Amino acid sequence: MNKRNKIIAVLFALLTATSMIAMPAMALF
Repeated sequence: MNKRNKIIAVLFALLTATSMIAMPAMALF
């Protein structure tokens, strides 16, 4: 896997984790 694909994979993982944390937070607040 080249560097670009690795960066995209990391960004996608961060985006997924952020959305999973943000959705319940928005529901609470």
